Amino acid sequence: MKYLVFYIFMLPLFAFSQKTEKETIYILFDIANKEKCEVEIEGKGIQRINKYRISKSMDNTFYYICDEIFVPKKGGEVDTCSVKNLKKIDIKNIDYLIDVKKKKTESFFKNSIFKKIYFIEPHKDYLMKYEVSWATDLIIE
Repeated sequence: MKYLVFYIFMLPLFAFSQKTEKETIYILFDIANKEKCEVEIEGKGIQRINKYRISKSMDNTFYYICDEIFVPKKGGEVDTCSVKNLKKIDIKNIDYLIDVKKKKTESFFKNSIFKKIYFIEPHKDYLMKYEVSWATDLIIE
């Protein structure tokens, strides 16, 4: 009986101590950047394409960084700020996201790894910030 009471109290404590805090990520999405990356395209093999691309399909907009796909959050707000604020933002790259995904074993969906993912899109005099979801194959198809 005392073991049962012990497990009833210790099991929730152990379970909650394993939970890690999710981080908010900022990624620079610069459509003007002409950097290329190699992506395998079905039926065409490996192709060199622009690293940052936007595709519109009916009511949806898809943002591509190499072969990773992001979609804007429905009802998400777009925030603008001065280009000077770019120095204050800890910007990550797509490799960071992929490395974190590889290290996570408990999460199946890419969009559940981080608390929030924001794209920072530079323009001439200002930055646009908007929340996106890291798309999975289930969301796209």
